[in-house]
Amino acid sequence: MKNLIIYILVVLGFFLTTNCLAQMQTGYFLHIDTAKQLYKEKKYIKAAESYTKAFLSNHNLGRADHRYSAARCWALGGEIDSAFYQLGRSLKGNYGLYTEISTDTAFRGLKADSRWTKILDNVKVNSQKEGEFSDFRFKNLNRPLVAILDTINQDDQLPRLQMNEMEGKYGWSSPQMRACIALMSRNDSINVRKIKPILDQYGWLGKEEVGEQGNRTLFLVIQHADLVTQL
Repeated sequence: MKNLIIYILVVLGFFLTTNCLAQMQTGYFLHIDTAKQLYKEKKYIKAAESYTKAFLSNHNLGRADHRYSAARCWALGGEIDSAFYQLGRSLKGNYGLYTEISTDTAFRGLKADSRWTKILDNVKVNSQKEGEFSDFRFKNLNRPLVAILDTINQDDQLPRLQMNEMEGKYGWSSPQMRACIALMSRNDSINVRKIKPILDQYGWLGKEEVGEQGNRTLFLVIQHADLVTQL
């Protein structure tokens, strides 16, 4: 009987813990979704505050990409110190996308601050660690293809990062926004032509061959291509 009671208590504790964790995760992602919607509405401070609510609902823990997004919102809202704080937290989560952060126009107001250079240096360190980790995980990386796909990734992402600032600063129908969209479309077409011979020769390349970013880049190029290419 004693063993049965212990078993019941253990099972009950497991289900209560699982239910509590599920509720925290649900609340976390509800706040994240709210933040994303507020960002689309250009309510940057409210979006940043919603990210903060998400982190607080999860014992002040958050994904590195969500910390990065929160930093963007604070920066766009002119709250420089809060932006740097969230960038620091994203670094602790091993954020290491140097091309993304160094070209992200949302952080234009941070670049005159002495803390900005340190942030970039630490992103480089995380990126190098990720590369070393990939070397350890993936022994058969095709390094020439990894380098090619890294360039393609930059061409794919840069115009998209610039669009946020162009829309907010000049408006969706502005000549600046049209020029950005034209560059994005041009890069998308060129990128499709670049990856086609790669896919023809090697087939679909997984993380083991080109790393996580390389594999993600292939997916993004196909996603941003026209319908005929996607099919």
